[in-house]
Amino acid sequence: TDETDNTWDLRHLVTLYGAQKMFMVGEVHGSNEIGIVSSVILDALGSKKLVNVLGYEFPNDFEPYMQGYVDGENVPDIEQYIKEMAPNMFAAILTEKARELTKKGHAITVAAVDIPAYPESPYADIVALASKLTSQKNTVLATLPNVQTPPQSADFAQVNAYFDQFVSHKTQICTELSADDCDALNAKVHAFWAATLAYDESEAQSELWFERREEAIYFNMHNKMRAPGDRMFLHMGAFHTNKGAASAGSR
Repeated sequence: TDETDNTWDLRHLVTLYGAQKMFMVGEVHGSNEIGIVSSVILDALGSKKLVNVLGYEFPNDFEPYMQGYVDGENVPDIEQYIKEMAPNMFAAILTEKARELTKKGHAITVAAVDIPAYPESPYADIVALASKLTSQKNTVLATLPNVQTPPQSADFAQVNAYFDQFVSHKTQICTELSADDCDALNAKVHAFWAATLAYDESEAQSELWFERREEAIYFNMHNKMRAPGDRMFLHMGAFHTNKGAASAGSR
C-alpha cells in the first residue's frame, strides 16, 4: 500500500500536513478501521521522512521497551503484549509499522505519552528532580508516599494529601528550579497521582482524574518535540485530541 493506490489516496493529507510539526489522529478506542488507516498514513509520512516520532496513548514507563522493539531488538514482553491486542488496535499496528519503517532506514522515535502503568516510575522521577532543590527539598520529599503496587486505599489518601501539599507549595518550590525542571516536576507529580488513583474505582475515569492525567500527557508530548527536526505522528483517543480546555491536543 502507498499513498496513491486504489484503496487509500493520501495525497491531500500529506500536502495539507506540509511543514507542520504534528499530524494528529483522534479516535474512539477500538475502531478497527482507524488503526488500519492510521498505519497507512504513518507509512506514507514516515517513508517521505515527514515524521520521525510516533506518539500514542501508551504507558510512559513502557517506552524504553517499545523503543527497543521498534529498533529491531528482541523484546519478548512487548511482543507478547502486542499479540494480546486486537491486530488493528493502534498501539499494536502502529508499533509494528514503526518497526518496519526503522528497518527500512526511516528511524522512528517512540513517544509513549500516557501516564505510567505503575506509580514507581514517577516516584523515582520526583526523587531525582528533588535532588536539585535546597531549602525546598524536604517539602517535596518528606511526605512523598512510597506507594506499593497495586496501590491500596491507604495509598490513595496519602497521595491525595501529597498532591494537595505540592500544589500549595509549588510556587516556592519552583523558585529553586529552572522553568523546564519546574514543568517536569509538576508533570511527574500529576503522573504519580493519576497512576496511583487509576487503581481507585471511585476516582479513576472521573473528570478530575482525566484533567490531572492530561497534565502529564501534555508534558510527555511536548518533551518529545523539543528538537527542531522532530515531527510527530500522534494517535490518541478523541478526548485527548478535542478542543476542550483539559485536552492536551488543544494546547
